[in-house]
Amino acid sequence: MSYVPRKTRRRKLKLGRLFTLIGVVLALGLSLFFAIDYFFLREKPVVEIDDVLEELQPQLTRKLNTITNPFDVVNNRPESIVINGETIDLVELYAEYQELYYLVEPMETDEIINQFVELYLWQKPIYQAMISRDPATDKRIDMFGNVYESDELYFKIMDEFARQLIEMAEELNQTDDVALKRYGRSFVFDTIRSYFMYKEPKAVFMRMQDLEASISRYDRELYVRMFKTFALMHQQLYAKYGITYQCPLCPVGSAK
Repeated sequence: MSYVPRKTRRRKLKLGRLFTLIGVVLALGLSLFFAIDYFFLREKPVVEIDDVLEELQPQLTRKLNTITNPFDVVNNRPESIVINGETIDLVELYAEYQELYYLVEPMETDEIINQFVELYLWQKPIYQAMISRDPATDKRIDMFGNVYESDELYFKIMDEFARQLIEMAEELNQTDDVALKRYGRSFVFDTIRSYFMYKEPKAVFMRMQDLEASISRYDRELYVRMFKTFALMHQQLYAKYGITYQCPLCPVGSAK
């Protein structure tokens, strides 16, 4: 082994320490730079929360379910429910009201709010797609996001759905059943065409367009009950015309 003079060794040692010190300073400087950039300079990702969800969040009483198939909401009915200590037979109630069952379904106020938010968040992107699509170039979709391969089939379904709404409006406006009669005001009679037209809870659909509107307690209940009633109607129409439900706008897991 060759001999290295002491002064040379000391010089190398000092240079090594100097380079180490420079490396530490650079590392600290870079760390400080990235910390300042991340916490103070860089724009934070914006987490968008729908204002309806934000507004009703304090009133939610359970974890929200992610709807992947809207027809599960109306097909998975419990057989009974307990409200204020009273057990209500829902099988018997459904047998009595059939397609109008969801207009009289026993629901507590907090559960109406829970379901309203779930259904509203599910339908909002579909509704926005409906009103923004160009019928000349885009395939038509309905309120459940189902895609139609032809305009002819779409108009056939919509025409029959409209006729069912008119029949339902007439029944609601003529019935003596107090539970049903209150929803008769959801329709207006067109004196020119001489038939009833459905009057949507306008505030709900305005908020779906991110427009200012005040959604009342009645609007929330009407939306939930009519959504379910319309779901039953559409299921029957899909079955009648051999339509396989397809909803590319729905969350992953929907019927495809």
